[in-house]
This record gives sequence, structure tokens and C-alpha cells, in this order.
Amino acid sequence: MTPDSEPATQLEHTATRVQWAVCDLCTVGLANDDWTHLDALPLDEAEEEHARVLSSVELLGWVVHIGAYDPGGYWGCAVCDDTCIGSGRVWVGDRRAG
Repeated sequence: MTPDSEPATQLEHTATRVQWAVCDLCTVGLANDDWTHLDALPLDEAEEEHARVLSSVELLGWVVHIGAYDPGGYWGCAVCDDTCIGSGRVWVGDRRAG
């Protein structure tokens, strides 16, 4: 686990656990089930994006926030798949069989 004062620069995976990099907006969604940032999109796009994001969340399973993430460059959010630069958050969950 990485404390917030020292952002992780890479994700660590084990035989039983997987870490994901998540953008700040999706972190709010995961932590609070608050996806209102999607309301800024036109209605048809918002519905499509919401369905896609919830599908990603379902694939992640139960996750726990463990700290900050800053790889020092571009990276992809595990939830919305946006290309991000700068910092984000690290979430960890159980590795799923399959």
C-alpha cells in the first residue's frame, strides 16, 4: 500500500490482488456512486457513457481506494478509459479467475 503523501508510480499486482489507476472523476463515482459529472454530456452520450462506465465498474468488482497515483506521464483510467496525464487514484480488488 502506498500512503497518499507518496503517490505510486506504477501499479502492483499479486496472484490474488490487482490494482487499477482511476481518474479523479471516476474515483468520486466509485467512492460515492456519484456519476453526475456525466450530466454535462448531451443526453444520448451521457446514457451511453454511463452504461459503458457501469459495465467497467462491474468488471472491476469490489474495490478499495488505497492511495494516490502519478506515473509521470499519460495513463488510461480503468473505469472510463480516458487518457489522463498527471495524478489519479489507485484502487485495489481481488483478481478474478478466468
